[in-house]
Amino acid sequence: MPKVTFRVEEAFEDTPDTTVDVYGFGTVNDFYFQVGTRYLVYGFRGKDGKIRTAKCTRTAPVSEAGEDISFLRSLPAIHGGAIRGLVRDVSPGAQNEPIAGTITESGVDGKHKARVSDSGWYRLNGLAPGEYQETYTPDHGTTEFISLKVRIPVNGSCANSGVRLGNLTVSGQAVNQAGAPLAGMKLLLFYALDGQFHPQVALKAETDHQGRFSFHRVEEAKYILVAHTVSGTVFFPGTRDVSEAKVVEVKQGEPLSGLTIRIPSASRSKSH
Repeated sequence: MPKVTFRVEEAFEDTPDTTVDVYGFGTVNDFYFQVGTRYLVYGFRGKDGKIRTAKCTRTAPVSEAGEDISFLRSLPAIHGGAIRGLVRDVSPGAQNEPIAGTITESGVDGKHKARVSDSGWYRLNGLAPGEYQETYTPDHGTTEFISLKVRIPVNGSCANSGVRLGNLTVSGQAVNQAGAPLAGMKLLLFYALDGQFHPQVALKAETDHQGRFSFHRVEEAKYILVAHTVSGTVFFPGTRDVSEAKVVEVKQGEPLSGLTIRIPSASRSKSH
């Protein structure tokens, strides 16, 4: 069953269109549909955005699914989607530090906030479909944790997310070309596990009046340090070319200090 197109007569969750394509797995687990037969289809949306079903679901002809249909019709209507996740310690020695804080989801319908429970779990309901920027702000500390692309594909669906906390510190100073400190500079520490720049998950900090910055609760990994300026993005140690960015490696038991990111002067735009 590579693909079957259905005409939607009644939608219980995330089928907003009048027709929908349903895919199988390309294995013996596929459900084989008969043209002209009405079905109740249970499916899930994969990472590729396609809806898939199989024999192991409760998909069945409508003539055999009366009990399921009655139950689904008795459920309250679903309004919006949800994002759920877990804030957790991933480094030795970090487990005794508090995780209390606030989760903020910023998307097409504004900002939504929720408190993180004592166990680290959080959930936000009633979110419109679309992409969200998720920010975890600890009650104690100046570092924020950001996921730039958490996506709710359609109404009624649920997206999973999460925040990883370490026990290390990364610190340094932001200066201009003359070596003078830059206050109020926004810095991001992006994960670069394969040594490449991936603008998806990052830690956020800001320089003080002496240009100093410090990221807290950093886990052991590779990162790329980025400064956001009015004239564009600057990559550590001081380049606007991402191919020249230097990877920062944080190792367990070795706090990293003394980093200096030099912000070059804004270049004049070329005339065309």
